[in-house]
Amino acid sequence: MSARSFNNDSAPTTYDSMTVLELKAELDRLEIPYASSDRKARLIELLKGAD
Repeated sequence: MSARSFNNDSAPTTYDSMTVLELKAELDRLEIPYASSDRKARLIELLKGAD
């Protein structure tokens, strides 16, 4: 049972299911710069590059 709670799939694979606002918040948290005009695909690209 403890292995199940240890398995956390909130890694980069969930970026696609996040909203643009959530992605920007994550970029802010990681202090990764982005343009306010960046689209979702670009935001995901930046986050994946930070891994």
